[in-house]
Amino acid sequence: MFEQRRGLVLSHIPLGEEYRELTVGAEGMAAARPGQFAGLKVGKALDPLLRRPLSIYHQDRGTGALHFLYRVVGQGTRLLSGLKEGDEVDFIAPLGRGFSLEGLSPNTRALLVAGGVGAAPLYFLAARLREKQVPLTFFLGGRRAADLAFRGRIAAALGEDLVIATEDGSLGRQGLVTGPLQEFLDEGPGREACRLFACGPAPMLREVARLASVGGAIPLQVSLEARMACGFGACLGCVCPASGGDAPYRRVCTEGPVFFAGEVEL
Repeated sequence: MFEQRRGLVLSHIPLGEEYRELTVGAEGMAAARPGQFAGLKVGKALDPLLRRPLSIYHQDRGTGALHFLYRVVGQGTRLLSGLKEGDEVDFIAPLGRGFSLEGLSPNTRALLVAGGVGAAPLYFLAARLREKQVPLTFFLGGRRAADLAFRGRIAAALGEDLVIATEDGSLGRQGLVTGPLQEFLDEGPGREACRLFACGPAPMLREVARLASVGGAIPLQVSLEARMACGFGACLGCVCPASGGDAPYRRVCTEGPVFFAGEVEL
């Protein structure tokens, strides 16, 4: 169940020119699940009126503090980037449906595929998978090295389990991140033992879904990026087309943002 809270900024770290890691105190808050998000109020006035939805990047086990990874791209995130240590933040969390870990064990391999800041919910997922002793490979892609300026924490935690690709070849493998994923599926330990999790741009998700369906379907969960205005499913601003079922659309903020690939049109 989500709560509305006021928490203090514990740290706010610039990561390159465009990215920030924000940590907000949330003592006593219920544990979030990987894939869930928070709605942060980013200004003291009514402009901007709506909260900004940010995926939870990490949650401290002891203190409950929430970590967020975000990119500064518009008015709301520019205001957010001005927060300093000790400032107070009004937020609602945890929101949405997270990743399902059902059926995962040390005998399965989790393949995590992230495009850019889509790494945030998958890094949180990777930490929980490590606790369950589930082997994993994390595929992280971006257009150029500057788009992955936040990779330090991920690289330190995952080591050789992290595969990086950039379209211009400035870091890691050259090309789309789905390239090394396809190689792994073609040459790896067997598709029947794999589970796929992805978050990133829509074209990347579609290609991951295609790869998951070729040569024996691999279960795939995707975290969708959408404009979640209210966060409660009331405004219907974040709906996406459903794939089958009774309802023609799904609300990303409440029925997602994590879906199994067969639940929505990618």
